Amino acid sequence: MSDYSKEEWNRLIAHYQQQFSSEYLKKGQSSSPATVPVSVASDPSTNETSTAEEATDIGSLQVRVSTLNNAFPIENAIVTVKTRNKNGSENLVRVMKTDNSGTTETIDLPTKNRDLSLSPGSDLPYIPYIIDVSADGYFRAHYDNVPIYGGVTAIQNAVMLPLPEGGDVDIPLSYTQNN
Repeated sequence: MSDYSKEEWNRLIAHYQQQFSSEYLKKGQSSSPATVPVSVASDPSTNETSTAEEATDIGSLQVRVSTLNNAFPIENAIVTVKTRNKNGSENLVRVMKTDNSGTTETIDLPTKNRDLSLSPGSDLPYIPYIIDVSADGYFRAHYDNVPIYGGVTAIQNAVMLPLPEGGDVDIPLSYTQNN
């Protein structure tokens, strides 16, 4: 995976969770780490905002990480959730770790109004997210355009393939969701 020890990963995760929690408190919102405010998903340096600003609803996401065919859950996998700005850059939304069943906590994410799915020909009725998964001894997995619909809990199954002995961890396996 990388040269980081488990303790360094835990410190990094705690740092990002604390950073996001402090953003909530500054904006007068709940200090719950389960929901990331839309403003965190924008890139102030470019004045380009993500599609999360179009959000008027909340959807949920849970990631389940396992080996092929769900044979074994992968504990302590690092799951990163991001959005993409209109200029193509990515913004970090959340970093999580899987539990002993290979599952992350369920998080709330901003998305578009669920009623858009009832109107043919309208814009996408969801906001797509990017999910990256890494675990010691496995190829990284990259899931692009994961749709999050309002009022729905999306369950993203992340399949991890073991690295061959001496394998290169810097080669991600990439999966793109189709519309």
